[in-house]
This record gives sequence, structure tokens and C-alpha cells, in this order.
Amino acid sequence: MTVKAWSALVPHEIENSSLPLVHIDVTVANSAAHPKQLAVALSWQDVIARNIFDADTEQLDRFYPPDKGPFTCANDVNDLMNGMYDDGANCTLNGKTRCRDMSRVATHASPLAVGADLRGVEQHTAGRAALPINKLTMQQYNNRVALMVQAEGAADTVTTLGSFDPDSSGDAAKAWSSFGRSGEFPASGSAAPNAALYDPTEQTEMASAVALKTTVAAHSSRTVRFVVAWWEPEIDGHGGRTDNRTCDSLYN
Repeated sequence: MTVKAWSALVPHEIENSSLPLVHIDVTVANSAAHPKQLAVALSWQDVIARNIFDADTEQLDRFYPPDKGPFTCANDVNDLMNGMYDDGANCTLNGKTRCRDMSRVATHASPLAVGADLRGVEQHTAGRAALPINKLTMQQYNNRVALMVQAEGAADTVTTLGSFDPDSSGDAAKAWSSFGRSGEFPASGSAAPNAALYDPTEQTEMASAVALKTTVAAHSSRTVRFVVAWWEPEIDGHGGRTDNRTCDSLYN
């Protein structure tokens, strides 16, 4: 068995080389003289809207003009992230700008199908509402993550766990035991629309998973391809996000 994770790099094609996704290819060879069953699963913990703080674009435009370049801003941000907080909720950026931590928001998991062959789970904020994206961020404002596997035909069976607690010994453990026995997650664990992932009141860190079960022919091999993709908005210069004054290098 081999596992390869990669993202596209197309010479002279910037857009295709910066797609917000990664492929994870799991290749298994069957050296036996008879077909064998294969089951592979990928889990992904919810990381939406974690550890974000902001400085507004007006402040950044004032204190980081183009002749300063992005490096001055990046150095100040590095100092800030290494402990220059005034108090729990507010901070200063090099003694000049004010920023604030953003509270984590509720997230959910829903079934997802893309094209004819990609099936899995979408992790998203409630109502898929867009989070603010006109600020300097140290994490991401991404509020949609797709966890999918490529099914190649009717012989491939895709099952999902929409939301499970990785630290739980209850239903989550039973679902993974089912996968270990049969190569499939139980139907009760399938992603339902808006299944709860993160509840700010309970602060439980949940995850999602997708699995594919298939058969590998004798003296043959099969590559199972998983795709992890995320929503990455593009804002023009009028949004203040595409020039050096807003630390564009930090999230490019």
C-alpha cells in the first residue's frame, strides 16, 4: 500500500496551480490469485473559524503603505502571535492598530455530491453564511470544507460519518468498529443535513469521515482517491485584500 498527498501544479497556469484542494491517493496492490475486498476511510476534524483575530483594513492601509511592503506587517503579526496581547479579547499591533479575537461559530455537516463520481461530506457554518473577509487574518475565514472520495462504478460503496467525537468511546467507537468489520459505516452515522459539528456552548471538537469499499481484482491494484477542498473567496482590490497594504503575502 502507498499513500500520496498532492495538489495540482500546472506550469504557467496560476489559477489551476492554486486551486484550494488536495488529493490523497491510496493505492493498494493485490498479489493474490483471487479478488479481495478493500476499504479505505479518511477522517477530518472540523477546523472552521478557529483562532482568528482581526485588524481593520483602514488601520492597515494607514500603518503599512506600499513602500513598507508586506514584511513589516508580517513581522509585527509574528510579534503579536508570540504574546503581545493586552488583555483577553483585545491586542495591539506594534502599538498602533487594534484587533480582536473572533468567537468560533456553530458548524454543521451535510451530505455532498460533486459531479458523477465524488461523494462525501461538507463541513460548513450554519446556513453557509459567509464570514467577514475584509480583515487581516491569522487563520482563515473559510466556512466550507469538502471531504470526498471518488467512486468509479456501481461496485464501489461510499459511506460517511457526518459528525463524530474522535475522543468518544460511545457511538463513534461503534461506527468505526462497524467499518473495521464490514468496510462500511452504519447507515445511522451517515451525514444528515446540518448535523451538528461544533456547538459554541458545548465546545466539543467533532470530525467527519468518508469511506469507500470496493473489490481489487487478482494480480491487480486500485487507487482510491480522496479530495479535501475548501471555499476560498477572491476579493478584488476594492475589498482591500489584494494589495501589500493588507498583508496579502500572509494568505497567498
